Amino acid sequence: MPKLNRKIKTDLSTSDESGIRKAREVVEAVERFVNIAGIAPGLLQYPALTHADEIWKSHTGWQRTRSSVIPSEAVVQSSILTEFFSSVWKVPFCATLRIIKNKFRKHRLYANFDL
Repeated sequence: MPKLNRKIKTDLSTSDESGIRKAREVVEAVERFVNIAGIAPGLLQYPALTHADEIWKSHTGWQRTRSSVIPSEAVVQSSILTEFFSSVWKVPFCATLRIIKNKFRKHRLYANFDL
């Protein structure tokens, strides 16, 4: 891609084949990111609608009042995270698990847990 300049208009027709290829890769990466950003909340809404009672029972966070019987995406995410990390300690040792455990220990929300 040619260097962008406010005074001189540039477009892809003036760039070479590698510039066009890089521009296509950038557009594809942005499209993937936007699609995944849209899919992720949907994946969290499904368990909120189908398993609301179980999610509220496993939710360890504090809320002043519940605004709805259906939990939000943040509540579902924290419940799934809590359930995952409570069961991850029962899995046999492996390198991937060691990385997850180290990241878990460094996370500020879980700094007070005795691991």
